[in-house]
Amino acid sequence: MVLSGVVLTTNVVALDGDGVPAGTELLAGTDPLATDSDGDGLADGVELDGPTDPLDPDSDGDGVDDGRERELGTDPLNADTDGDGLNDSRELDLETDPRSADTDDDGLNDSRELGLETDPTNADTDGDSLEDGREVELGTDPTSADTDSDGLNDSRELGLETDPTSADTDSDGLNDSRELDLETDPTSADTDSDGLEDGQEVDLGTDPRDADTDSDGLNDSRELELETDPTNADTDGDRLDDSRELELGTDPTSADTDSDGLNDSRELGLETDPTNADTDGDGLEDGREAELGTDPTSADTDSDGLNDSRELDLETDPTNADTDGDGLNDSRELDLETDPTSADTDGDGLEDGSELTTGTDPLIADTDGDGLEDGRELELGADPLSPDTDGDGLDDGREAAIGSDPTVVDTDGDGLDDGRELELGTDPTAVDTDSDGFDDGTELEFGTDPTAPTSDTDDDGLPDAFERELGTDPTIADTDGDDLDDRREYELGTDPLDADTDGDGLEDGAEVSGETASGATITGADPLRMDLYVTLLESANADGLSSSERAGLRQAWAEMPIDNPDGSTGISVHISRTRIDQSITTDGSSTEFNELAETYYTEQYVGDKVGITRAAMIVPIDSDTVAGRGYVPGYFSITDAASSGTVGEYSVRTRIVVHELLHNVMGELDDRNKCTSEFDGDSADYHSCEGWLSYDFDATANYLPESLADEIERDGLLPSS
Repeated sequence: MVLSGVVLTTNVVALDGDGVPAGTELLAGTDPLATDSDGDGLADGVELDGPTDPLDPDSDGDGVDDGRERELGTDPLNADTDGDGLNDSRELDLETDPRSADTDDDGLNDSRELGLETDPTNADTDGDSLEDGREVELGTDPTSADTDSDGLNDSRELGLETDPTSADTDSDGLNDSRELDLETDPTSADTDSDGLEDGQEVDLGTDPRDADTDSDGLNDSRELELETDPTNADTDGDRLDDSRELELGTDPTSADTDSDGLNDSRELGLETDPTNADTDGDGLEDGREAELGTDPTSADTDSDGLNDSRELDLETDPTNADTDGDGLNDSRELDLETDPTSADTDGDGLEDGSELTTGTDPLIADTDGDGLEDGRELELGADPLSPDTDGDGLDDGREAAIGSDPTVVDTDGDGLDDGRELELGTDPTAVDTDSDGFDDGTELEFGTDPTAPTSDTDDDGLPDAFERELGTDPTIADTDGDDLDDRREYELGTDPLDADTDGDGLEDGAEVSGETASGATITGADPLRMDLYVTLLESANADGLSSSERAGLRQAWAEMPIDNPDGSTGISVHISRTRIDQSITTDGSSTEFNELAETYYTEQYVGDKVGITRAAMIVPIDSDTVAGRGYVPGYFSITDAASSGTVGEYSVRTRIVVHELLHNVMGELDDRNKCTSEFDGDSADYHSCEGWLSYDFDATANYLPESLADEIERDGLLPSS
């Protein structure tokens, strides 16, 4: 072989330093002058030793020189050293390991990864914490962290036990990530087990985590069956939870189950039946009753015996037992056939109830048929049940027509009944028909004609003829001179022939006027009942009679059996008191007694009542034998202020005062009343054996004997001698 003009032989040593003789290289076709004939980074000697081709830099045609493969540790005779379907050069481009079929050790060879478009150098191409090989096993997409695009990476789904290949693992209409947001269970289509899938609940607005979204006692699925709103505890807005309505039997989709105008809750408050439009069965729906103010639980709200519906028909008030306010309940009025809407059915001025009370007929304006309506009769004070209220012989209507009073027998007060006056022809409305100064009744009493004038010479109001019968002087108006004319005495019942009718020492005129001829005031005097005026004179060193002692003094005289012209018994005692600003003590002797009388029975101490009042002086008496002394008769007496104790119901001092006052008004007693058996001389003339004027100091003597009362009635209260 000629090489560059040089003839070589096979036995020549290596010329290029690659350890291969030149002849051998020539025979092999390599360049004996080049250590690496094919420039692949491996000396020809190495390649000739095998197994690569020293004439081909890439023995296996994988795009990687044999020398490079030797460095990399790949097989220069195998284009795909690791048998992963990628030649070694491709792997170097991809930066995969040409010596390892599964560069990233993810369970997928590198070629498979290229087919899957995963990263063969990254075991978890999509970064979802699942190796690509695991994802292939699971069927997830190793190039997508969230295979099912549900917002959860595949690894998270495995942790949750959801299906990473299905966005909605439990097929409830919600992707798994949404379920996590909602805190529902992505592995259970019905998280709250209420019969509704979670997705459906979201669509409905219910809570997929709560079987009873609105907490009304019904699960959401049940509410859909009932067509109630599972998001609203009170679907129909009647203030009752839906489950409560089911318990009650009401319709939870209708606020007013029974369509009576009241929502179900209101009915419970009213205690009506929300399933019955007319709870009380009175013909009125409950709502209507609420409008009217009637009680929907009571057929007869006002308890008047008529149910509410009946009252509406009658136009009565079902909330008022007595619609017209006449004192009769409406049912009672129907029984009576009166009008329950009119207080006065017969229009007579009296309400129907009042008519029943008075006994009149509420259906007849004039019950007693006297010509006056019942109401008018009551206005007049007449009796609507009696045609002639006052029994004077004239019907009430007739009396009203002529102007007389149907309630007064004698309208004009002349002593004649109105009916009698019409018979006589006198005027029942005029006291003195003939205007002669004499009442019609008086004229009949006198025997004169009440329709013709009668003579009265002394003009005292009594006809002359009557005065002659009476015994008075027809020529003197005041026959007895007591300052009361004879007619006035006749009217008062006093004696026109006696100036002091009751014999108490006070003229009738003075007793009527309350003032004596001398100007003394005698308050409370009565010309037909004896009056005794007493002035208590109390010395400065004496305790006056107490109020109870004074009351006892009045009582003692009031209980005396003395008959008065007015038919009463007893004597009225009128007490006044005078406090003497001096300390006085007497020995009770006649001399000192007379001196006391002269000094103290004067105008200075008894005022203008000298000769009228009896002075009873309460003064200390320094004597062992005298407790009291009094004129017999007269106006002055003394009583020992120091006397103490009681005699029955009276104090000793009261008893002494009564005793001495009796001496004052009686003087010397009749022989039959003198106690000659117990007293000598003058004492017997002034004392009785029994009663107040005796010396018996015990309770049995606290009275006035009848015989002494007779004496006082006959003689009156004596003046001083």
